[in-house]
Amino acid sequence: MNADTLHYRLVYDAAAAGYTDWWFPAAGVVMLFVWCGGLYHKRHEGPRFLLAFLAVIGVPFIVFWIFGTATDTYGAYAGMRDALRDRRYVRVEGTVENFHPGDVDGHEEESWTVKSGGHVHRYAYAHTRLTPGFRKVAARGGPIRPGLRVRIAEVDGYIARLEVAR
Repeated sequence: MNADTLHYRLVYDAAAAGYTDWWFPAAGVVMLFVWCGGLYHKRHEGPRFLLAFLAVIGVPFIVFWIFGTATDTYGAYAGMRDALRDRRYVRVEGTVENFHPGDVDGHEEESWTVKSGGHVHRYAYAHTRLTPGFRKVAARGGPIRPGLRVRIAEVDGYIARLEVAR
């Protein structure tokens, strides 16, 4: 079948998927409550200087971690979403080659290449990595297979939108 007559099915769109990494900074909020609760319950036990030290060092560190991870993960998502909206992406269309499947636990990245426009585009991801864009490995039901025809909206080397040929 000619590439111009192929029909594609949308399998991932970063803008439609939304901010999926919210859980990472949220874990920091839980950690902050646990830390403060522990300090509160131990306020009459042990040396006061140690509790003061743990409060002065630990609480700002956790707050900094929460804001840092939220800024980083949301910023990456928002940048990708805005790039899709403003059509600031590289369109990649071709056949999946050099496919190396990732594992179900996320220790091994899934990787593959697509030749498009005279360039070879390489993609690598794991569901456990905090990176923007598509990252569903085949072992967890992802659609990528060797020889599959794909159409990609690539933003900064990441897959912002993925369509696969029917």
